[in-house]
Amino acid sequence: MMYKGLIQRNILDKRSSRVRAMAAALSPLEAFFIGAAAKSLATSVTFPLIRAKVLSMSRGRHDLGGDRRVNGTRNEGEINNNFATLDVISEVIRNEGFAGLYKGLGVQLSRSALAAAIMFTTQEQLDKVTAGTLRRLKDAAVGAARR
Repeated sequence: MMYKGLIQRNILDKRSSRVRAMAAALSPLEAFFIGAAAKSLATSVTFPLIRAKVLSMSRGRHDLGGDRRVNGTRNEGEINNNFATLDVISEVIRNEGFAGLYKGLGVQLSRSALAAAIMFTTQEQLDKVTAGTLRRLKDAAVGAARR
């Protein structure tokens, strides 16, 4: 959704108010950078929640939130649900500062932004090929119907 919004903005900026098909409007390089920018923005916004989830799950598995015992024996496979997402976020901010919420973001951005950029570039190129093929088929069908 963010990707399509960036595409629309890019098309309007480049072409003023002329209406053109999206598939024909973006070059592969534009699609690559718009896809990378959209994924980077989305990842930057959601990363603190993802990090909190991972920390919550790892703390539950390593029993940092308390000892869980079932019938006197330790239950290793059970995740401790005492660490709610907001509790983990507030604990990270308290212990590591606000920047602690974004620890590891660089690795995540480099991996996910590159993958999204390649995916969106490929999608745009496939859209162009598909639109061209459908246009040729339609023209052939209209030409055959006129004969």
